[in-house]
Amino acid sequence: MVGRRRFIAQHLALYAGTLLSAALLTACGGGSDTTGGTASVAARSVEKSAAQTDMGRKMDCSIPDETLPVGAANVAPAVVPGIRTWHGSRGTWSLSPTSRIVVEQADAGSLWRVGTRLRADLLEVTGLDLPIVVGPYVHPGDIGLSLKPCPGTTQQIGDEGYTLSASNSIILRANHERGARGKDNGLFYATRTLLQMLMLDGRPAGAHRTVPQGYAIDAPLYPERTFMVDVGRKFADKGFLEAYMKFMAWYKINTLHLVISGDLLDRTPNTQTGIKAAFRLYSHNPNFTQQPLSYDGLYYSKNDWNELEDVAEAYGITIVPEFDTPGHSQAMARAFDPSSTNEGLDTTNPATLRYVERVWDEFLPWFRSQKVHIGGDEAGDTASIQTFQNNLARYLQSRGKTVEMWQDTVSGQSNYDPNLVIQNWSTNGPLPWTTPKFKWINSSGSFYVTPNAGGYEESSGFLGDSFYGTDAGLPFTHPTSDGEVFDWFGNTAFIGATSTYQPAGGQIALWSDMTYHNPYTYEDLAHYVVKDVIPAAGQIWWNGQRRDPAGAVIPYATLRTSVAVLQYGPGVKDVAMFSGSPLSATAPAFSDPPAYVVTPDYPAQAGVLSGLAVPYNCRSCGGGEVGYLGHYGTGDGTLTMTIPVPSAGTYLLPIYYVMGTTVPETALLTINGAVPVTVTFPLTGGGSGGTSSTNNLSGTDQEVIVGTFVTLQAGINTIKFSNPTTGMPNIGGLGTPLLQPSR
Repeated sequence: MVGRRRFIAQHLALYAGTLLSAALLTACGGGSDTTGGTASVAARSVEKSAAQTDMGRKMDCSIPDETLPVGAANVAPAVVPGIRTWHGSRGTWSLSPTSRIVVEQADAGSLWRVGTRLRADLLEVTGLDLPIVVGPYVHPGDIGLSLKPCPGTTQQIGDEGYTLSASNSIILRANHERGARGKDNGLFYATRTLLQMLMLDGRPAGAHRTVPQGYAIDAPLYPERTFMVDVGRKFADKGFLEAYMKFMAWYKINTLHLVISGDLLDRTPNTQTGIKAAFRLYSHNPNFTQQPLSYDGLYYSKNDWNELEDVAEAYGITIVPEFDTPGHSQAMARAFDPSSTNEGLDTTNPATLRYVERVWDEFLPWFRSQKVHIGGDEAGDTASIQTFQNNLARYLQSRGKTVEMWQDTVSGQSNYDPNLVIQNWSTNGPLPWTTPKFKWINSSGSFYVTPNAGGYEESSGFLGDSFYGTDAGLPFTHPTSDGEVFDWFGNTAFIGATSTYQPAGGQIALWSDMTYHNPYTYEDLAHYVVKDVIPAAGQIWWNGQRRDPAGAVIPYATLRTSVAVLQYGPGVKDVAMFSGSPLSATAPAFSDPPAYVVTPDYPAQAGVLSGLAVPYNCRSCGGGEVGYLGHYGTGDGTLTMTIPVPSAGTYLLPIYYVMGTTVPETALLTINGAVPVTVTFPLTGGGSGGTSSTNNLSGTDQEVIVGTFVTLQAGINTIKFSNPTTGMPNIGGLGTPLLQPSR
């Protein structure tokens, strides 16, 4: 009788555990299974869980043998960035069709998100679709995920580090309570390392199976590892930003700094006129008046921003928004005072601060980052500016934000709020105090990339070899006119003279200063000049220059062999700019920049010419642009297109166009036969309106983009352009309409 009761109790306990696993799967999103739906995943998971106690081993803290002599142990995997500490064992761990991803029950909710990302990436890398199960046991070939660090490793791995133990199963661990910014970055980075190890196993793409056995303890040198994009002067499509966040995360870069506002200058010789003001966020809140506007009508709505934040969260990225004030802020100056022609804000007017605070208040709920940036770039050094920046910083700090600012006015001043984080870009060394006053980030002007900027900094292309080491022996010359030492490690003073005054990290900056005269797209030229440095920056900021067992620096040329295999990582196989421009195993010469070509989503072939419009092909003008729908003389020439959208609503409609005039042009836009609206097309900065000898322009027509808000109906919409005067530009096509929120 006693034996029977024990038998029943054991089976009831097993049944209860099975139900708990199924319930956790449902709560954690088990419907992500691509082979049979929620029921299939739950059934497989429960079936596996029921057998764990018989076949698996506890997800404990045992590690592979660390005592093997040199030569007998597996060498450190050639991942990028490299692993901080590696203890090699013998043999390999192998993935098989029966392998599983096992998440510990205590943190199943948090672990499920990381497991789901890993599952999708493993499918791409290995061709195997692994089930995710909940439980404490792992089988040979399994991958275990845990947020309970092993004894003695908590401080070593810190906020974003991890341990990886590879024997007959793999256990990945990170700190739960110390996850950076509330994210499980450490565990996510552990999965990136595992995926890279698999990709380097020598097998064909999509069929990787093995990794060397061993034990890794890994954590970054610097918490701030940033790529900055100037979307104020040049609007970046969401697709570009989302693809780059995935690229950054593959090499463990954790911050995307977006400069939301900016003024595009006419840099004709002897003039620095701010002619195109932009502010890239648009609120549909009717109670928010004095909305800063962009010259080209292109914005991110709240829906757009949420989509960017979702991708950032999935890939361990923090998005830091910058509203540059008080300089480079003509859009806000005009919104505050429509009669203003100033490039910057008047900091002597107390109402200016209240207005800027109101702009921040409107958009702060959009931002998930604890960090924001208040600019200060090239703003001058007056008492009123210092007071303005301090007050704005303290206002945002009172709302729980860490505030960053450019260093321009700080270098010679110590009266700024000590809680500011300073991005140091123009001084050849740390901020000038014997004892640290500010936390600072190495954002050296030598790490700037500005496409089409001639000899300025890295405008022609940024070599990973240079950032990793020096320019010695490279077939490439960097500008030296500013006197800054270029590479990260060669400039000891810029890193910090003492260990107590090291930077919090570094930043590569992609500026857009020259798009007025020489337009380009992010997908072609910007990607071409900046892509090579991303893996190198990830390596340097994560654990510095790689060294061999004897302590000698491993050249970046060796790391390149891994980069050529690893490429842009999983999840981006459909990104054309990546597939069409693979990362190189050798240092690029940057001697073949891509031609400027834009192919709109709704291209010329979808248009219907009528009236006096005639076909026009800008390829003949020498600029390499796409064919255009039509150009217009005097009279009533019109151009009609149709576009489909899934639902009715307000959309931001991107319009590609080309013009060679010296004054803005307009067109009437008619949607589905409704009352026409006037669209103003800003100057492109190029074309037949001038020559390079007189106004620094290219002399060829250039295609650019303008946006306007329109109301579209579900299904097919008829879009008609017509010229009310003699000055309508040539229309190249329409971009994908972007649905806007109701408010």
